[in-house]
Amino acid sequence: MVEPRIVSLVPSLTAAIDRLGRASVLVGRTVYCPGRAKSVGGPKNPDLEAIVDLAPDVVLAVREENRREDVLALRDAGLRVEVFEPRTVDDAPPLAAELGRLAGDAAAGDRMASSIASAIDRARRETPLPIPAVYFVWKEPWLAAGPDTWIASVLRTAGFVDVLAPGPDRYPEVAIEDLRGGPAELVLLSSEPFPFTREHAQELSEVLEGDPAARLCRGDLVGWYPDRLPEALVHLEEIRGTLRS
Repeated sequence: MVEPRIVSLVPSLTAAIDRLGRASVLVGRTVYCPGRAKSVGGPKNPDLEAIVDLAPDVVLAVREENRREDVLALRDAGLRVEVFEPRTVDDAPPLAAELGRLAGDAAAGDRMASSIASAIDRARRETPLPIPAVYFVWKEPWLAAGPDTWIASVLRTAGFVDVLAPGPDRYPEVAIEDLRGGPAELVLLSSEPFPFTREHAQELSEVLEGDPAARLCRGDLVGWYPDRLPEALVHLEEIRGTLRS
């Protein structure tokens, strides 16, 4: 059987295909993706000519990370482009199954989907006391993950609740001073895309005077879909444990 040729413009999908044991089908990836496939630029500035030259059977993209004009240009060049839009944790199992089919191993995709679904079910059955939280992805300006994001869905599944109101910006700017003494009990500082550090957490704790508490969070777990969701839920439970202690 001829193996499919895949170009992935999404680091998390590249990592998921690798975890499926199908890294050999990746012929192109972004500079931020793991692996040894040919680099074709960044998610928002891919080298379209290089992608076309690779003659992939399918190009993987997501609505949030990749530009519409690049997707249309690749399709105009005759390439098949699959665009995904994972917004909630319930999108993760079918996404895993579809990646398995695209990568030539539907059984591996189904196994991954089942594992993810089980992790979601376990988290929802535990129903811990909800903790109001804000999750920051950027600094200067301070941008947080709004309620209509994958990240927010992961947080809700892990027992955190949104304190940000729905609005037109999915990643709204937040004034730090407005958090002091507000409804949030926890501020999470993601390791990516902005590389928050312990120093940032300490500085923020001093500004907020400990209310709410500030903790670092692994963005490479919480923000990456679909296969890292079980690890993300465990990671967030560990963070909850630091608050209880």
